[in-house]
Amino acid sequence: MEEMKFFDLNVRILKLSGLWVPNFSNKWKHRRTIAYNSICILYSMIYFTIAELISLKESAANLNDLVKNLNMLMSFLLTLIKVIVWFRYRKDILKIIRFLETPRNVFKDYNLNNEEIILKELEFKDTWTKSFFIMSTLVPLSAGILSITETLTTGEKYVVFRNDSSLIYIQKLPYYSWIPFDHTSSKCAFRIAVVSQCIALLNCGYITVGLDMLFVALASSITAHFMLTKEAFRSIGNFGSNEFDNAQNDNYIKFKNCMMHLQTLIKICQRLEVIYSFLILMQVLVSLVVLCTCLYLVSSIPVGVRLLGNELAYLLAIEIQVAVYCFVGNKLTDAWVAIAMAVAVVAEPPSGYSYSRPSGGGGGYSGGLSGGGGGYQAVPFGYQTNEGASVDPALLEQVRQILLKEEISSQSIGVSGGGGGGGISSSYGAPSPQYGVPSPQYGVPGYHAKVVGIDLEGIKQAIQVAQYNQISHQSFGGYPSSTYGVPSRPSSTYGAPF
Repeated sequence: MEEMKFFDLNVRILKLSGLWVPNFSNKWKHRRTIAYNSICILYSMIYFTIAELISLKESAANLNDLVKNLNMLMSFLLTLIKVIVWFRYRKDILKIIRFLETPRNVFKDYNLNNEEIILKELEFKDTWTKSFFIMSTLVPLSAGILSITETLTTGEKYVVFRNDSSLIYIQKLPYYSWIPFDHTSSKCAFRIAVVSQCIALLNCGYITVGLDMLFVALASSITAHFMLTKEAFRSIGNFGSNEFDNAQNDNYIKFKNCMMHLQTLIKICQRLEVIYSFLILMQVLVSLVVLCTCLYLVSSIPVGVRLLGNELAYLLAIEIQVAVYCFVGNKLTDAWVAIAMAVAVVAEPPSGYSYSRPSGGGGGYSGGLSGGGGGYQAVPFGYQTNEGASVDPALLEQVRQILLKEEISSQSIGVSGGGGGGGISSSYGAPSPQYGVPSPQYGVPGYHAKVVGIDLEGIKQAIQVAQYNQISHQSFGGYPSSTYGVPSRPSSTYGAPF
């Protein structure tokens, strides 16, 4: 099976828009691509932005024309800033892309369905990219086709003769911009002006799609990596501290690789935040302003007017732009919270310890104990703090939704491992005995039970009861009280310390 390239579509759009820096060994191809990129950027980003600034005075005579001109001007200025940021951080972004393109090598020993997870995110990203690309193409094409068609069908009504018997063509251009020649001299000159405007808008739209959807592709790829890392943690299962003592243990090696990969992903997110945080803020603000002004323009144009379709296409393109930023950010956040839950499960012993609540507020005791891979020396850990005494309700709700999603997805697996209706997943460890026996009024759970909801009630602050430092191949005298005894094989009555 041919290996998928996650960023292929984005690279093709960047090449089309003139932003992809070539890397050809052939000098002729290299120079040709540089010339194409220079023409695209200079014409659409430099010349046309200045032309729109010059035309502000002309469009100020009519409110609708001024609003429309300001819309386009803000979009072009923001796109110009994106181009500058792209060329400044291009090498950093390309390094991140090369790293994110290698998930199969990272997780090849974990028996994961890499292709399915990656393909799902790839289809999501490509669907939104193609939709945005089509709408960005329709906006200038519809305006240009409507204006040129009007010159062919009803163009005579725009022909006006001056006192000196010379004619002028007074049809309005689809967009306000300074034209370096007299476009009112004839129909042909008018058509050339329309084409010049539409080419500039078309390339500006492709630049916007290329850079915006590159960020969406980066976020989607990181989401896929988070999901793969979560599944990798879950495939390891939970294991005790004795497995950490053996550096050659398979679970230890897999856990270490997952943690290193996760740390790299976090660094990538931090770097992308530095690059894109200001751009995203400006993009959302400008998009919301343009969205409101587009609604005003659409509402002010009578039904049946040809330019109404052009304004509707521009409005839909802006809506897609805002929606995709929000949606991909939410997916990335959910994937990160799911990772935290998976790591917590792995760090949890397979069957836990039963602690008694200490009588004092904190501290430790003197002495030590011998353990599997070496001695354990008790150390003081200070006084109990207020850390963890309260939980953000929004974060708690996200955790609850993720737990519920995981439970529902695992309902096809019976409690005993056979068929049947399903039950609560065992991946989170045995339930704590502190909750007691379920009340008989709820009935006896069976194979056909369904998880329909999860309530997180009585969230309590954890209490630290002891802290040890391990000293390899040494043991120390002095035994702690049996209250703190650490069994060689933990019992199955694990509960949260209280």
